[in-house]
Amino acid sequence: MSYSFSVMANSKAEVRALVEKKFDEVVQSQPTHAADRSAMLETVEAFTNILREPGEGEGISVSVSGSLSWQYGQENVFSAVGFNVGVGIAPIQKPSST
Repeated sequence: MSYSFSVMANSKAEVRALVEKKFDEVVQSQPTHAADRSAMLETVEAFTNILREPGEGEGISVSVSGSLSWQYGQENVFSAVGFNVGVGIAPIQKPSST
């Protein structure tokens, strides 16, 4: 199962909240991703922590993608067997309002 989404926000706090909300939507449509939710959020948090706050006329863009491999074991018990997450984060210029 895989996912991919992007968000844009005005601050680091806002971007964290938007990423969490978008991933909740992923988990709602692909419940197996509950298994890698905390790892994805921790990865976004780590990159957000080292990013500077956006300056005047800037925002933050975040792109997240990931996947997990899974199988059912004995007694039909779910077992995640592989994970991948990629995060891109950067300040962006906001469009000028004219």
